[in-house]
Amino acid sequence: ILMSSAWHGIWKYILKLPTIQYERQLYYLSLFINILNADAIDKINIDNSIKQYMESHADILQRLSITTSEQALCSILKILNISFGIQDINGVPDALIEYIFDNFHYKLNEKMISNIVVYKNSKMIENLKNQPYTTIVDLGYSELLQYTNSNFDYYIENNVLNKSSLEDRVDVIKEMLSKILSNREKCVALIELEQFCLDDITLFFEEKIEDYKEDIQVIWDALLRNCKVAPIWKNIMTYWKYFSISQELVDYMRSQISKLKLASTYCCTDEFIKDFISADLKSDMYEQLLPVLRMKDFDFELKTLDRNILSVMIDIKYFDFTTSRYNYLFEVYPDLAIKYIIKNQEEFFEQEVEQIKMSSQLLNDLLTNQSIDNSAKVRLVDLFAENNMSEDIIDYIITKKIRITKACFEVAWTYANINQKEKMFRRNLELLNCDDLEKYFADLDGEYTEFANRGSRHVVVLGESTENIRLAKYLEKVQYITSYRIEESNKFDKVSKTYEKQKVIKYRIKQKK
Repeated sequence: ILMSSAWHGIWKYILKLPTIQYERQLYYLSLFINILNADAIDKINIDNSIKQYMESHADILQRLSITTSEQALCSILKILNISFGIQDINGVPDALIEYIFDNFHYKLNEKMISNIVVYKNSKMIENLKNQPYTTIVDLGYSELLQYTNSNFDYYIENNVLNKSSLEDRVDVIKEMLSKILSNREKCVALIELEQFCLDDITLFFEEKIEDYKEDIQVIWDALLRNCKVAPIWKNIMTYWKYFSISQELVDYMRSQISKLKLASTYCCTDEFIKDFISADLKSDMYEQLLPVLRMKDFDFELKTLDRNILSVMIDIKYFDFTTSRYNYLFEVYPDLAIKYIIKNQEEFFEQEVEQIKMSSQLLNDLLTNQSIDNSAKVRLVDLFAENNMSEDIIDYIITKKIRITKACFEVAWTYANINQKEKMFRRNLELLNCDDLEKYFADLDGEYTEFANRGSRHVVVLGESTENIRLAKYLEKVQYITSYRIEESNKFDKVSKTYEKQKVIKYRIKQKK
């Protein structure tokens, strides 16, 4: 001891001697602690050699407490500012343990925090691994909580963010985030590690958005990106209120789309839905979400909407049928105009016909579309065929045996080919008077040509058939002929060069006065 007062390097010398092992080193250290005063201890602690020696041996307190008083050990911890990182406290006197913990003579690492938790409440040690900060909070040891909060950056780096997964309580997670709010990288890392889901996104710092808007957006974006927010429209509305339709929000909505389709939309305003519609997203987003996101007052001009969105809206009858909307689609997207009519057949026929735009191509497309009722097609012909006639429409009228007006017949006649004319003529005899019959007979080829001659009485012969008998009855009814008779006739067969019997109808044409 006398040597130590004159030779300050004595402790370093003792450590270098190979013949002095750990047990003997502890013996000399115990002597120094028990006898030397604070000043003397400080002088032989050259290069923090005593401090480092004590901090590097996990059993140092167990060994020294056998030969050294608690008071002396507490004094040396204070003098040298000892900070244990690996200390084993089994067998260490309670007073010494509490002095170390109460006066922060330890590092904030998992080993030392575990020591504290075991010492204070051993039942909570199982929670420490997955709920590190929650365990500290719930432990109720104010000195530990104070020490942790005073060194929070170090604590979270070495005890939280180094874990693979965490399960802290939501209120504790929020408290941790509040302490590192300006460190966006750590905030994101913490959110990614913690296993939780917020029912209400506002719980995480809505009250601070005015002062820390960019920081809070980073946190909210991380919550969305990692699906740590319940997929309800209230949370989406809250995010949109502050941060609009961001890419993070869009990606979150897409990832949760199946749940959002079933969630209540009572909180969704027209303003939000308009922003969503205007965000120019992929069609599948609109296909799945627009059916539930319906505006109370649809006030979009169709020209402001993308074609794909319009197609989706028409499919789900997102907006009412109006003539102006239809006419816009007719001019810009004819295929959508067809779909618009198909989806709103009753409403379409309630419009003023004069205001509805139509073309022969569109009309033909409507008539051949399987989704339109047959009764609706008859009405389409009745309303629009006369002003939008084409050979295709004539074919449809003939094939479907649709009755048309005389005016429509007259227009169709000018578009029809010779085969169509004959079929139309046969189908619509009842529309024609004698002068009409004379006019249309003249346009028909072959055997019908003789019917057009009303300059004198004469007989026209046609083969017997159901259609020709029908023609005969009608011509007789309107007095285009005086009578008709069915007879057998001999017909020469050029191949066999023989005559064969056949039935014919003889029409007696009445002379026109």
